[in-house]
Amino acid sequence: MASSRRPASPIAILVDVSAARTPQASVRKAVARLLLICHADSVRESRSCSMCLSRKVATTGLNRLIAMMTPNSMDATFRGLTDPRRQLSGTGLSSALVIEDRHELLVGPKHPLADAPSVTPRQLADHPIWMPGLPSGDEVAAYYAEVGATFGITLDVLGPAFGAEVLMTEIADSATLANLVGEGSRYLWPAHYDLRRIPIVDPTPVFPLWVIWRTNNRQPDLAELLAFLKADFAGRQSSDRWRPSWARHGH
Repeated sequence: MASSRRPASPIAILVDVSAARTPQASVRKAVARLLLICHADSVRESRSCSMCLSRKVATTGLNRLIAMMTPNSMDATFRGLTDPRRQLSGTGLSSALVIEDRHELLVGPKHPLADAPSVTPRQLADHPIWMPGLPSGDEVAAYYAEVGATFGITLDVLGPAFGAEVLMTEIADSATLANLVGEGSRYLWPAHYDLRRIPIVDPTPVFPLWVIWRTNNRQPDLAELLAFLKADFAGRQSSDRWRPSWARHGH
């Protein structure tokens, strides 16, 4: 039977841009897949797609984010969490690990690894990774610190971050500079830069993102969104991945 359900209001999704290295592009990709699937199902069932999403962008820390997750405000947000049970205890919020953004190596044509079809984390021990302006004291910093310690990778975080355009310009003309980028992150550069995005394998470091929502939020479309994200995540698991220790057990 065709469904006539319509949401009372769009699902409001908060995209946190406080950490430039957080792969929020993966959030957009996951939501886009949901909308495409919803549309395809609607066509097959001769009904209208009821899913409606509203994305708001903000710069906020975790405590501020928790304060914003109130009724009639935010329905869901995505964030890295180093200890979900402790961080969200007593807040009335629930979370689920739903996205793992696979990392790639970004280098210019002069870099020694420029022509490699893939690289391993151990290979990067001989090639410092330039991450200017990397945040400190949050889950992003914790992730990169553990990547470096586990695989013997040197992360150069000195210097201010002047944006992706400046970073790509410097990498394009360098035989030593390299950067880590999330598979879900998209960058555009002039063709003559000839930058290379090289998969990291055996294993692939992944940055984990949790979806966070109010436990008592009963909006039907939110339940549909959460079900999709969890199923999509389960279907994308692979053995060739490396999670930080705080994302491996019981989350």
